[in-house]
Amino acid sequence: MNAKENFLISHLFVSSFFAFYASLEQNFKKMNMQNGLAGNSVYSIFKDKDGFIWFGTGDGLSRYDGKNIRSFTSDKYNMTIEHMYDTSDGLLLFITSSNLHCFDRYRECFVETAGFGDIRYYNTRGLVLLNDSTYWSISKNKLHLLKRVLGRSADNKTSVLSLEVLKEFALTDETEIIYAFCESQDKKKLFLVTEKSKLLIFDLQTEKLDAVVTLFTSRPDSYQISSLVCDKDYLWMSTIGGGVLRYHLRNHSLDSFTRNSSSKQYLSHDDVYALIAVGDKYIAATWNGYTVLSFDKKNGDVTTEINNQLTRFSYNLESRLLSVYYDSQGLLYFGTHGGGVMILDLREKFYERFCQSETSEICDIVSDDKGNIWMATFHGEILCSDSPFDPSKPLNFSPKNTPIVEGKAVLCAMKDEEGNLWFGNSDASITCYQSSSGKFMNYNLPYEYRKNNNLKYSTYVWQLFMDSKHRFWVGTRNGLLLFDRGDEELLSGFNGGGQTIGETFYTCHCRGIEWGTLDRYSRRIVQASIECRRKSGNKRKL
Repeated sequence: MNAKENFLISHLFVSSFFAFYASLEQNFKKMNMQNGLAGNSVYSIFKDKDGFIWFGTGDGLSRYDGKNIRSFTSDKYNMTIEHMYDTSDGLLLFITSSNLHCFDRYRECFVETAGFGDIRYYNTRGLVLLNDSTYWSISKNKLHLLKRVLGRSADNKTSVLSLEVLKEFALTDETEIIYAFCESQDKKKLFLVTEKSKLLIFDLQTEKLDAVVTLFTSRPDSYQISSLVCDKDYLWMSTIGGGVLRYHLRNHSLDSFTRNSSSKQYLSHDDVYALIAVGDKYIAATWNGYTVLSFDKKNGDVTTEINNQLTRFSYNLESRLLSVYYDSQGLLYFGTHGGGVMILDLREKFYERFCQSETSEICDIVSDDKGNIWMATFHGEILCSDSPFDPSKPLNFSPKNTPIVEGKAVLCAMKDEEGNLWFGNSDASITCYQSSSGKFMNYNLPYEYRKNNNLKYSTYVWQLFMDSKHRFWVGTRNGLLLFDRGDEELLSGFNGGGQTIGETFYTCHCRGIEWGTLDRYSRRIVQASIECRRKSGNKRKL
């Protein structure tokens, strides 16, 4: 499989990740205290650097390795775990009841907090880690830059966490608490939201407030901000009571997506406890199921898929969702209120069947410069998508070549450096689609490759290949050819004596290309050197 095919298939995967709202009952897995979870209310989900999934519950930490759960609790803390962060030296920092605590992942024990002159620095609603030891923290109306120090207790028996204050900034008056914050994608700014509906933009280079934006002018109070996501030109905010907000960082406009919008229903519920970005989509975990928001990059429009009937599939599924995490392995985790963890396995939904005839045996796939998908089929048609590939839209195909020839198959496809598409056929011919004119041209192989020599599939063109020097190779059952596109001439290369060039292997070097075939019986590699001759009989060096 070449790089272009890999690129296409990866896009097909992304496009079908969110076709999972069908047949949910088949793909959900549920875990709760009966499986070893510390508690059935899960407020946060996190994946550490070693690949373990951690669940922050109302009764402690739980670690999941894909098969088993192990839980850790302590009587010293209120264990309602709201946020988690990890470091490369094995620490898991977590926030419970707005206080910072620490767990040693390698020693599997909680880390004591050292006596500190001002306990407020341990009081925080969130962190932005700069490195393993330094991070930004918000506490009431202030932004702190803190350094974490891991030491030992006086008796040298346990680890002790202590904090050193590097910088402190009072961003609002003492009556206005900062609810949540996040970092910009370029790591140059911090976005902070206060309880009075103000967005503070803090410049990390000048260490000053860049802007203060009032999000709501019509409301005397504020929605509680549950999470922030900075993605490209937008700052997304999930709220308790106000749905999802989207602030445009360039034109400073604010969009609101709620359950009872004037134009349409965008969300399954206005209480949104968590929001995450997955590709160009966003998943909102709400008090009544979850919603997938799709973002159109061209016009900025948002469409949604509402999934609020989880209990319809199973009475054991809890629809009140508190947290969400997407694992790049294809698993979507939801933390619920009282129902433990629900895992939606998207790996079974990676493939989506697009609309073609049942008889379309697809031999090869190629994409043109406009993004249209072309397919070579065994029953002789060359199919092209009616529009460029768009993950958010259906894909339909129409035949683009001349009428089907009885017994002819289109076996392979390739795009050259000029954007023209080439197809290898079973009747000892190759077809070119000229991208500039939109016309098809046919080229026949030399006579000796077209005659009946009692060798099955002898006329089949199995493979087309363009090397790094833009030389056009044609692999057939009856030998390898070099196609001179300037003279529109196919030159004989090597007759393999019945060995299938469809199993040709190529190794590219700076000096050119090595090639050979696999013997169909002994599977030995048969090496060959090539001399290509023009009609005049003169040798031409490749």
